[in-house]
Amino acid sequence: MTTRTHFAFRIDLWTPDGSSIVYATQPGIERQRRANEKEGLTGWHYDDRFAPWISKWPMAEGPVARKVEVLDGRSGRDRPPTPFEAALVASNDPFIALGGAPVVASKDLEIAATDLTGGAEEGAFHARRADGSTVTCTATVCRGAMHPWRVRGSADVQFFRREGWADASMAIYDWDIESGRVRRLYLTDDVLSSCTPSGQSLICFADSSLEPRRLVRLDPATGKRRTLFDPNPQFRQLTLGKVERLHWRNAFGIETVGDLVYPVGYRPGEQYPLVVVQYDTRGFLRGGTGDEYPIQAFANRGYAVLSFGRPHSPANQQRPKDFEQAGHLDLEHFTDRRSVQSSLETGIGSIVDRGIADPRRIGITGLSDGSSTVEWALDHSSIFSAAAMSSCCWDPTFTSRVGPSAARHFLSEGYPGILERDDPFWKDMSLEVNARRLSTPILVSASDEEMISALETYAGLREAGVPIDMYVFPNEYHIRWQPAHRLATYRRSLDWFDYWLRGIRSTAPDRQSELSEWDRLKRKGEHGRPIQ
Repeated sequence: MTTRTHFAFRIDLWTPDGSSIVYATQPGIERQRRANEKEGLTGWHYDDRFAPWISKWPMAEGPVARKVEVLDGRSGRDRPPTPFEAALVASNDPFIALGGAPVVASKDLEIAATDLTGGAEEGAFHARRADGSTVTCTATVCRGAMHPWRVRGSADVQFFRREGWADASMAIYDWDIESGRVRRLYLTDDVLSSCTPSGQSLICFADSSLEPRRLVRLDPATGKRRTLFDPNPQFRQLTLGKVERLHWRNAFGIETVGDLVYPVGYRPGEQYPLVVVQYDTRGFLRGGTGDEYPIQAFANRGYAVLSFGRPHSPANQQRPKDFEQAGHLDLEHFTDRRSVQSSLETGIGSIVDRGIADPRRIGITGLSDGSSTVEWALDHSSIFSAAAMSSCCWDPTFTSRVGPSAARHFLSEGYPGILERDDPFWKDMSLEVNARRLSTPILVSASDEEMISALETYAGLREAGVPIDMYVFPNEYHIRWQPAHRLATYRRSLDWFDYWLRGIRSTAPDRQSELSEWDRLKRKGEHGRPIQ
């Protein structure tokens, strides 16, 4: 039997004095892998361990116990953690805030992250005074506080908080626990991650729309930032498209953000092809979620690009008690999907109305939830002339592919079961069900472990004469990790949109066989014949 590597969960952090590293692992995952290999000799029983759309192997069953140890910097040996050290790597936040490791809090701080956004509920942020008494932060802004830390040599506590339009900005607040005064020190649209206190300052990774991640020292009180290490100094020499931050509300009144990246050499009054890249637009604009569609490469090829930030789910406004209830609320009447589509159409419409984008030459890309947005858009609108997806697709066999455990979850949210293939639900969600009325060319870049989810849609659209092409990358999962595969996806997506939106053919010798296939898809699609 072929041995396969399974990566166990690991998180590690420095202790506040910088002398040791606290780390947590899940060695039970490796034990389960070895047990699965042994069981495989006589065949695996198909049960809740399976999620075929992710892997053909049984998955690790949870919960898997965590083992916390401390690597002592002085002796170089591992030792058991103290209770405080173990708490540093506790995993009780529903999301990892700040895009990286959390700020290390001290022993006399406590924050309770009890809502779906990972911030503190009102009245759940506490600190301990020097006399041992406990004080609660009652200011309105303390609701949503994340990852507080004590400022050395003072009675001040500082914390992060998301705020601004669509919560797209990051603020740092100071709370004087003696006077109770809370004030905002710093606000930025940049991404600050893996921050660690250093005296009155923070050492953080920082990245912005036009600057890749770099290590900085930030003084929140003055706003001064100094670069300590820039791993990509040559990036400053590149020619980049200008970026404009956009704000708008959708038909549900939900705030949305996007970044309009102008084509290099932009000339006012000229209309350009537009490509939408999804679905988070915080920090360095590289290739969207999953880094598959190179924003600045498109800008250098003469495209305007909308880096689209998915709006908050409408269910968030109803304060659901858990993720399952949130999923049910979002799926009811397809509220969440209609909200995303509304934001998408409104954002694109504003760029078209300004005369920047050509409404006849608009493309869309997406991975994961972004792929779901692509599918919904192609089913419910005609504004897109070409599409590219890095995962695919929803269809009536969906619950058969996710495995028994996940199937129960989706059924509880409201998805139809495998015996309900004719449920009207799929008319809203599935490309395959709508295949006979679709015509938009679709490129699918699938990981080998996820390609099973694309097969029914691929076959159905080919049978209907829709121009769909698919490439499968070996030894890949939901997010591609191999540089050669990511580069291939970059090149192919650029050529795909050039072909369908601009009528431009690559002259590279290694692209000619693909172009010949696209010619064939175009001819077949124009005549409505099945594509074999």
